[in-house]
Amino acid sequence: MMIVVAIVATIVLSRTTFGRYVYATGGNAEAARLGGVRINTIRIATFALSGAAAALAGSIDASRVLSAQASAGQFLTFTVLTGIIVGGTSIAGGEGSVQRTVIGCLFVALVANGFNLLGLDPFYQQVTLGVILLLAVGTDAWSRRLA
Repeated sequence: MMIVVAIVATIVLSRTTFGRYVYATGGNAEAARLGGVRINTIRIATFALSGAAAALAGSIDASRVLSAQASAGQFLTFTVLTGIIVGGTSIAGGEGSVQRTVIGCLFVALVANGFNLLGLDPFYQQVTLGVILLLAVGTDAWSRRLA
C-alpha cells in the first residue's frame, strides 16, 4: 500500500500542474500568487489530501489492532516528523520529494527496529530520534544559510 501511495504521490507532484503549484506555494507563496496560482485553493486542497491520508492511515491502524481510539496515533507524530525531515523535506517549505521522504521514514523505522531488537528502553529510542532530528534541522538551516 505504501509503495502504491508513494508512486501516485510522486506522479502527482512531479507531472501535474497541481504538483507544480504545491511546490510553488510552499517555496514562496507570494511569488506563486503573483504568478497566477490560487494559493488558498492549493492550501485547502493539500490540507484535504492530508486529512484523507490521515483517515486512510487511521483506518489501516484500526483494522490492524481491531479497535479505534481517538488518541491511538499521538505517539507517532514525533517519529513521523523525524522521518520526513531526515528525508530532506525542509521545514521552511518548498523543498522535498516523496522518494526522499520514504527513505527518511525507512531510516527512522530501521533505528526504531534496532532499538527494539536490542531490547533497549524506549526512552533512549526517543532521545536518539531527537538527536537525529536536531542534526537534520541543523543541517537544513546551515545549508540554507550557505545558499
